[in-house]
Amino acid sequence: MGTSFTEFNGKGVWTRDVYLEVWLGALVQEIDHLPSLSEWLTLVRQEWHLQAVGGFSGWMSPELDRLVTTDEEKRLLIALSEQAVTTLAAYGNVIPCDVLNALTIDETISSREEDFTVDVPSAPFLRVGRAFIQLLQGELTTTVGDKDSYVGANSPKEECRRG
Repeated sequence: MGTSFTEFNGKGVWTRDVYLEVWLGALVQEIDHLPSLSEWLTLVRQEWHLQAVGGFSGWMSPELDRLVTTDEEKRLLIALSEQAVTTLAAYGNVIPCDVLNALTIDETISSREEDFTVDVPSAPFLRVGRAFIQLLQGELTTTVGDKDSYVGANSPKEECRRG
């Protein structure tokens, strides 16, 4: 299971890729619920959709420093992130495997099989979402060198099992 560092303004968060894929897929889903998209948000959606479904093991990057250049953009992404946390939390203690697969599979981009064969505890995905919000708000102090500071599963029971 690959890991990636999501960075913004020199700080960031380490996550297992599976949690980041689902998180970015959830953000794409929230973007898709908007009535219209600016050129900027269309680009963000395209980039994050590719990250969510592309199967980049250990090479994921939401490219926040490149994509988020104004306070207005940052505020919008925080609002979308808060909505994505609410949406994921609404599933309760576990997120059904069909929901997770819908967030991370797009056969027009990659021909991978279903990744999730069992329902998975929601807590690790919610922790990643909340850390993403904290990162955008400038509240995190973790740097790329802090490799023991992973966000996601806190126990083997929460560890995501794929296929």
